[in-house]
Amino acid sequence: MRRFFLEKQPAASRPAVLEGVQARNAASVLRLAIGARVELFNGSGRAWEAEITDISPGRVDLAVLSERPAPPPPAVRVHLAMALVKPKKMDLAVRMATELGAAGFHPFEAARSVPRPKDPDARGERWQKIAWEAAKQSRNNQAMTVFPLASLAEAEARTRGFALRVLFWENQPAPFSLPMGPESAPGLSGDVLAMVGPEGGFTPVEAKTLLDSGFLPAALGPRILRAETAAAMACGLLQYTLGDLGERGEEG
Repeated sequence: MRRFFLEKQPAASRPAVLEGVQARNAASVLRLAIGARVELFNGSGRAWEAEITDISPGRVDLAVLSERPAPPPPAVRVHLAMALVKPKKMDLAVRMATELGAAGFHPFEAARSVPRPKDPDARGERWQKIAWEAAKQSRNNQAMTVFPLASLAEAEARTRGFALRVLFWENQPAPFSLPMGPESAPGLSGDVLAMVGPEGGFTPVEAKTLLDSGFLPAALGPRILRAETAAAMACGLLQYTLGDLGERGEEG
């Protein structure tokens, strides 16, 4: 069943509406006709089955048939904090983090970051749209939230109340490991953070400041990774160790 992102929550009293790119995609690319059934989601974890009732230029109307039950929220929500790199690489990191099930994306400026975008709000809107599209593709009803671009100090302060924060730094000799996991610390819940630096890496001063503020240090192996690769790997490691990627189905 085809899936479409819906910015506004549908109501029984009025039809759900797809407009713009999504309407053109439904009608002209996918060639869906009146009577076709689709799935709608709004990024909050909720989803609905709907039927196309009318198609006009730039608009598709749908009748909501039923709401699909939302899966229970994960006990641990993984966030990714990433220093600014080139735009295409940031776009890719946002997409991969969403596909991996990350709950939040925290872009920040580090000493070795690329220059700040001229319009950070527009860049943030673009990242949020990429997250919505990736959520649609990966059948993830909970779209990742993109937080405003911040300084490194602001990103540290914003995440200070997280249950766990891990700094992935190439100059850290220890391999990735955590002093806790689902088996050894079943009570761990809430938000956890993977933080990665720019392509030039964190400066020693930045790394020391973060470690002094309570970050757990970790490395991603002996190889130097591209920033977007490191971001995906760091996010995936935390998701597998503490999030829902490591879940096992019941054995029959």
